[in-house]
Parts: sequence; structure tokens; C-alpha cells
Amino acid sequence: MTLRLIMAASAALALSAPVMAAPALAVAAQTASPASEEEMQLKSEAFDARMQEMNKELAAAIEGASGDTAKAKADTDAIITRYTPDIIGFADNFEAFLNAQLAKEQDAEKRQQITTVRDQAVPMLRSVPDQLRTSIAQALAEQAAD
Repeated sequence: MTLRLIMAASAALALSAPVMAAPALAVAAQTASPASEEEMQLKSEAFDARMQEMNKELAAAIEGASGDTAKAKADTDAIITRYTPDIIGFADNFEAFLNAQLAKEQDAEKRQQITTVRDQAVPMLRSVPDQLRTSIAQALAEQAAD
């Protein structure tokens, strides 16, 4: 049962920045100065590490609840709440990075690519906490039904 909960949390995290940032960085890197591209890459790697930490904490909280659905939900919610500023902060940084690239780009096709990535990736990032809560709640409900 715990494996299913961890997988649900991981699935929600699959929408997080490192997955979305890779194509976006590739598009934006076409016009990025090396320093800003490098800085965003470092932020992306740090964010990925934080999300891995959160995933481990979520797994430990679910395991530690020993089948107590209310405790698992409360503990995972507290973890997600603690990491939410990191998620939103990265989304803000990523959006600012893409906006800076957009402001510098002259080519209409590249501008459209950057705009599309920004308009899809940033809302996905911001929705990760809610997606995690929903995925965990669904998995806990399924576990309780079994």
C-alpha cells in the first residue's frame, strides 16, 4: 500500500520543474546569456534535490503512519505545506527567467516557443502542492477501502 502512495506522490512531482525546465531551458538557452542560463540550471538542480527530499519525507510519513489514514494525511499535508514556498519560489524564478528571455528575443517563432513553455510550465509548477495532496488523498482512500 505504501508503494502506491509513494508512486502517487511521485506522479504529481513528475510535473515539477526539472521535467518541465529541460525543454524550456533548451528553448530559452538559444538567446540566454551563459550566466543567466547557468544560474537557472543551478536553481533547477537545487529544486530537483529539494523535491527529492520532500518525496523521501512523504514516503517516511506514510510509512510512519502505519495505516492510520488521518495521521498520514495530516503528516503529509504538513510536509507539503513546508515545501510549498520552495515550489512557488522556483515557479516565480522560472517565470522571471522565461520573461527575461522573452524580452530579449527578436525572433517571433522563438518568442512563441518561450511563451508557450512559460504559459504551460509555470501553472503546472504552482499546482504541484495541490496535485500532491489530491494524489495522496486518493491513494489513502483506496488503501482504506482495501
